[in-house]
Amino acid sequence: MLGESLLTLAALAGQMVVDAAATDAWETAEHRYAKLLGRGDAKQTQLAEQRLAGLAPEQLILALPLEVLRVLPEEYLRSLPAEVQERVRKRLQGTAH
Repeated sequence: MLGESLLTLAALAGQMVVDAAATDAWETAEHRYAKLLGRGDAKQTQLAEQRLAGLAPEQLILALPLEVLRVLPEEYLRSLPAEVQERVRKRLQGTAH
């Protein structure tokens, strides 16, 4: 059951990042992601918002769990800056430090 919840979280988070990076909706997505991380707890949501504040979508992508990176569309990954693409590739291959 926990595995299914994590997979659902990964898919939602990945889609949110993709949607936000493609539009001007990053602030809204950041708030939605914080709510997701807070799991219904207002204090936890506020803490997550504080941690996410000021992050660019590319920075968040680098912090996403591998499960999320695996579900991001290839064309989206190719649209990222070259440095971010390389770091994502290394994480997916298990060679990131």
